[in-house]
Amino acid sequence: MYTAGIGQDELKFWEEEVEKASYEKPVIVDFWAPWCGPCQYIGPILERLHVQAGGKWKLVKVNVDEMPVLAQKFGIRSIPTIKAFYKGKEIGSIMGALPEPQLRQWIENLLPDSSAQQIKQILQDFEKGNITQEHISTLEQLYAQDPSNLDVKYLLAKASVIDNPQFAKTLLSGFDETYDHYLKVKSLQKLAEFLSSDPETLPDGHAKELMSHIHHHLKRKNIEDAIKLILEALMKDKEYAGGLPKEVGLGIFAHLGDENPLTQKYRRRFNMLLF
Repeated sequence: MYTAGIGQDELKFWEEEVEKASYEKPVIVDFWAPWCGPCQYIGPILERLHVQAGGKWKLVKVNVDEMPVLAQKFGIRSIPTIKAFYKGKEIGSIMGALPEPQLRQWIENLLPDSSAQQIKQILQDFEKGNITQEHISTLEQLYAQDPSNLDVKYLLAKASVIDNPQFAKTLLSGFDETYDHYLKVKSLQKLAEFLSSDPETLPDGHAKELMSHIHHHLKRKNIEDAIKLILEALMKDKEYAGGLPKEVGLGIFAHLGDENPLTQKYRRRFNMLLF
């Protein structure tokens, strides 16, 4: 634990004790004052959690009366305010005196090796189309530990919908409209249903042959070819089979991720063809 003292160069102190230190491990900063009642409650809890953590994170206490420049720099208007920093960036902030169990959970979720941080990083990677076997292995381990975790189920389904649509269908159950990625969940469900079906059973219509070819390309992971045919199917008969070309297209983009180069290349034209 590091406690800032009066008379220190505040910005130099911050650079050395917080910013630089945060590249080695997360730094939790307690903005407090001696006259603050809630600060007297939460301060000892933070110190106890810090000891129990065994060096996983660093605790820095900043007396806002003695370091007003830092208080102003970070917009501290209410104390206690607890901020967390990692790799030079703020990664979390809370105000007020949380009960110990909630404070412990908040800190644990910020740690680089926590499941919450792993899931957050995997989600960011998936949105760029960076789906690796290492990611999938991590998700499988997290799913085994907690099969009810919706984020893990969503990401594992997103990764496996092409290779194992039946498994994806199982994973995508139990979601409702309150889930952050609900619309993408529904799109992935439609894609999983399409890939689980026999293309020979597709209903007759102008786009039947195209949808059969799309099924063929997706099974062989020819994603760009499938997208091109989706665009053709939309032009030929966008209402085919209750709007199946649209549903499959949305499912493909949900699988790829918003930042995937193929999504960015084709999504605008896809949207235009819907209207």
